[in-house]
Amino acid sequence: MKKNLKNKLFDILKIIISALLIAYLLYKYRGDLVEFFNTTSIGDINFWFLALSFFMHVTGILISVARWKILLKMQKVQVSTNYLNASLLVGIFLNNFLPGS
Repeated sequence: MKKNLKNKLFDILKIIISALLIAYLLYKYRGDLVEFFNTTSIGDINFWFLALSFFMHVTGILISVARWKILLKMQKVQVSTNYLNASLLVGIFLNNFLPGS
């Protein structure tokens, strides 16, 4: 029971520290952010680079799914590619938004 409470307190502390660091960065660079958003427009975006980055991201996900498929096949576990893809996308989403250990 004490370990569970200790883990929760540690997670809360990590969230608070992360929020404070983000708030500090936003406060420190608030002038630069306002200038950036005032001077940047859709016309400044290079859509070829945007398409290339999207393609590279999707390719990386497909490679990760293939690696998982190989690893699970070696363990004699049958899982569909769609299930692996969905699981990997959920994992990537949660990894981006939840605090790490």
